[in-house]
Amino acid sequence: MRFLYNIIIHLYGAAIHAASFFSPKAARWVHGRQKLFENLKNESKAGKPVWFHCASLGEFEQARPLIELIKDRHPDCDILLSFFSPSGYEIRKNYALASYVTYLPLDTPSNARRFVELVKPRAAFFVRYDLWHNHLRELHSRLIPMVLFSGSFRAGQPYFKWYGGLFRQTLHFFNQIFVLNETSHRLLNRVGVRAALAYDTRFDRVVAIARNRKVFPEVEKFCSGHRVMIAGSTWANDEELIKKFYNKFPDDWKLILAPHQPEQKALHTLKKSFGDDAVLYSEFDGRDSHRWRVLLIDHIGNLSSLYAYAHLAYIGGGFNTGVHNILEAAVYGIPVVFGKKFHRSAEAIDLLRIGGAVSVNNRKSFDDTLLKLLQDNELRARMGALCAEYVQQHTGGTEQIYLAVKKYFA
Repeated sequence: MRFLYNIIIHLYGAAIHAASFFSPKAARWVHGRQKLFENLKNESKAGKPVWFHCASLGEFEQARPLIELIKDRHPDCDILLSFFSPSGYEIRKNYALASYVTYLPLDTPSNARRFVELVKPRAAFFVRYDLWHNHLRELHSRLIPMVLFSGSFRAGQPYFKWYGGLFRQTLHFFNQIFVLNETSHRLLNRVGVRAALAYDTRFDRVVAIARNRKVFPEVEKFCSGHRVMIAGSTWANDEELIKKFYNKFPDDWKLILAPHQPEQKALHTLKKSFGDDAVLYSEFDGRDSHRWRVLLIDHIGNLSSLYAYAHLAYIGGGFNTGVHNILEAAVYGIPVVFGKKFHRSAEAIDLLRIGGAVSVNNRKSFDDTLLKLLQDNELRARMGALCAEYVQQHTGGTEQIYLAVKKYFA
């Protein structure tokens, strides 16, 4: 099985190289790894770093609270951060708390051996998934402690199939595994893998952001005297629903719209669709705020703080690949609304169950839900309180994991 796995890995690498001629993302994947080992050798330090591997940006946000806690309590501890995806690496390649940020090389036996020899980690942490057999085997063979946290498993994954022996072996390499839910815990126990339950570290992250959020004077002026709905991480089909609903917006409400990918051409088209009511954030200086009812955010990185200005949040992505981060809004005690593709988000399912969120699946339910929430102050307050309480009840995962693994930093 391992022989077949290695063949598949080589074919996968060849396919990405072929795709790089016409796919910008694949080209970034290939280009970013061209001098990986040379750069790693030049940047490597004498001390043994703690290695954190993240598939992409979302997993980094789960790793970040633990990295920050480690650096706070062990300031001399070096952190090496690796990514598989360009979307994670490109945004966080200058992360201040990491001594070095790199791509993970293709998971061939020789690459894994070379990578681990150069890094010489004292411990390795993997976030959620993206578990590459050869890298983990190499770590295991060198008796380097390995930890998986924020793990989430489903019955349909190869780990739990008849042909999944190699994948199950990968799980057995870990010294400690922390999972997010009872389902994952039961599945792992069924195949003889020990695990512990721990809350998602993202809860600690959003609470920390809310406590130390950025302040935006221009946004404060825009919102002054009005209630505000924020539509965050929206895609084109989310925006179509919002544009059609906009003519039902009450006069005492304003809209802040933050697209998932704020491309200039698309933003200017979106701006025109709101007529004279909309202004780009980059063009708004805070004056004449009464003129504008729609503020279009044309940059990334601040949405988690902008939600503080909202009385209601619509979270995009639920009509595409899946709903984006709803905790960033829920932490501020406001109701959250999102599309129909939410089933891979545990917090979305939980908030729907307790009544802090609403899922919409078409234009009618979108319009009806938002209109009711815009008009009903008591309903918003009740739902918002449930969201805030839910977030607070699920904090503490970072500390729990740290206490269990702090022996690796001594």
